[in-house]
Amino acid sequence: MRMNPEQKKILKNLSLICIISTAIFFALEFILKNYVYHHQSSVFISFMMMPVMVLVLMKKPLRLGKINKGFVYGIAVYLLLLLWILPYYFFNPDFFDVFKVSGLDFITFNILIIMNIMPVDFFSKRVIQLEIAERFGEMIGMYAQIIAWMVGHVYELFWLKELMGCAGSLLFIAFSGIITGFVYSKTKNVFGFMIGHWMLNLLMIILIMFI
Repeated sequence: MRMNPEQKKILKNLSLICIISTAIFFALEFILKNYVYHHQSSVFISFMMMPVMVLVLMKKPLRLGKINKGFVYGIAVYLLLLLWILPYYFFNPDFFDVFKVSGLDFITFNILIIMNIMPVDFFSKRVIQLEIAERFGEMIGMYAQIIAWMVGHVYELFWLKELMGCAGSLLFIAFSGIITGFVYSKTKNVFGFMIGHWMLNLLMIILIMFI
C-alpha cells in the first residue's frame, strides 16, 4: 500500500512517540527501582504525561471525550469485564488479597491504580488508535490499538496467569483489547474507558469486602 505524505508523517510521529515513551519507561524503571511505587510512576510519566505534553506542543486537542453516551459505554464495557473476573474469586480467593485495603491504604491504592491503568487506555486509544484511524481507516486503527494494548499488558499477562492460567489470561486481555477498541472506534471517548478501568478495580475492592 502506497502512503501519502500525511500518512507517512503520522507514522513517523507515532513511531517517535512510542520509542521515546518506551525508552523513558525503562529508564525510569531502572532509576526508580528502589522506590516502592516505581512501576506506577514510570507508567504514568511515560505513557500519560509525555504523550500529553507532545500533543500540547503539537497544538493538537487531547480529545478525551465528553460525559455523554460514549462516556457511559466506555464504563459499561469495563463493568461487563468485571463479570468475567469475579467468578474466579471462588476458585482462588488468595489471589484477590491485594484488593483487601482500607483507610489510607484504600486512598493510596486507588491513586496507584489510576497512575497504572489510565495511561494504557489513553495511549493505546487516543494516541495510537485515533491518530491511525483518521488516516488509515478504523480497521487499521483497531489493529494498531490491539497491538499497543497487548504490549501494554505484558505485566498483567504474567499476573493474571496465576488466576486464569496462561490461555485464560491471554484470552481475557486479548478480548478486552478487542472489545474496548471496537467500542472506542464508535464513540471516540477515551475518558469513559479511563474512568471505567478505574471503576473496575474500585468495585473489585468494594465487592471483596462483602464476599
